[in-house]
Amino acid sequence: MAKTVAKTDRKAGPKRQTTIPDEPEPTRAELYARARMRPIAGASRMTKDELMVALRTH
Repeated sequence: MAKTVAKTDRKAGPKRQTTIPDEPEPTRAELYARARMRPIAGASRMTKDELMVALRTH
């Protein structure tokens, strides 16, 4: 039989931050400038969020 471990026996590690709090979020203009350096079709009509996704995937 497998040994079971109670939840209280497990060690909880420190929580990891997913973002850097001191780093400001780029503006739409900055994202658009980055998108122009890559072959991203329709970048001029994209919102800031759409540009962020497109830059991550290209």
